[in-house]
Amino acid sequence: MPPPAADSLDYEIAAVADSLDLAGMAIAKHAARLRQDPHMLRPALEILLATAGAAGSKVVVTGVGKSFLIGKKLAATLTSVGTPAVSLHATEALHGDMGIVGPGDCVLALSYSGGTDEVVRLASILRGARARQAGGPWLAGMGRSPHTPLGELCDAWIDCAVDAELSRAVCAPTVSSSLMLAIGDALSIMLMNHRRLIATLYVFFFWATAMSLAFGKSRTVQLAPSVNRILLVKNLPFKITAEEMFDLFGKYGAIRQIRMGTDQKTRGTAFVVYEDIFDAKEACEHLQGFNVMGRYLVVLYYQTSHRPKKVDLSKEEERVAQLRR
Repeated sequence: MPPPAADSLDYEIAAVADSLDLAGMAIAKHAARLRQDPHMLRPALEILLATAGAAGSKVVVTGVGKSFLIGKKLAATLTSVGTPAVSLHATEALHGDMGIVGPGDCVLALSYSGGTDEVVRLASILRGARARQAGGPWLAGMGRSPHTPLGELCDAWIDCAVDAELSRAVCAPTVSSSLMLAIGDALSIMLMNHRRLIATLYVFFFWATAMSLAFGKSRTVQLAPSVNRILLVKNLPFKITAEEMFDLFGKYGAIRQIRMGTDQKTRGTAFVVYEDIFDAKEACEHLQGFNVMGRYLVVLYYQTSHRPKKVDLSKEEERVAQLRR
């Protein structure tokens, strides 16, 4: 089938341009609203700034579906410009991964509707934790309106309401997701500038990392002899999938491979191989005893020296024969 003539695509090209205009206008309109009413963002900014400035605290971005994918990108951007952040799927949090949320953290829950069941349930649990202990995690939401089940549970709200999505026929998040991404990027850069992490320092971090990888130079931290890139994980739930393993261990760095036990003797165990030894060290420290689907993980450094040595049967038989003489 021959490709369509160029002239026949003019309407489609114009439609793409119109969609970009709509997304751009939504972002510009939101910027104008912030300038008109700067107090609407103040509570969320106070929490984010306090979290970014506190030692050991981090931003935990959560959601489900496309909101979670936006959250993963936001967490990656925050981390790259100097604000510690991780992404946590709301469903996984409800099934054992909530332990990654610590006192003093800020949980940023993304839900445009404000009524996503898993996110609201997670927020309800966190709100209870906040009420029970001083210094518990803060909860900020991002979505259409604070007057929603999620908004009522949050300590602060980041508004990202839009007039309409790109398609009226299919209510897929398009303009709203673009606005969420834009707000997330703007917040990331604001936090970086507030902490005086200028662009040259950002470039230096990436240059130093690239040089370290290129020339094999590790960070100047003395590690114990037992520390290595290969982790042996025990007491895994039998029903955990490889994708879930990558999601869990991939939060701490790039993974080269994961090999999971499949037979009767090795089920419930896995080898996790990281690209960087320091990522493996962080994963081992954070996931030791971590609750996954009701089971507490045992995470160890794999020691090749503990492997049984191969035995030369002929030499062993000769040695036994000499002993019998």
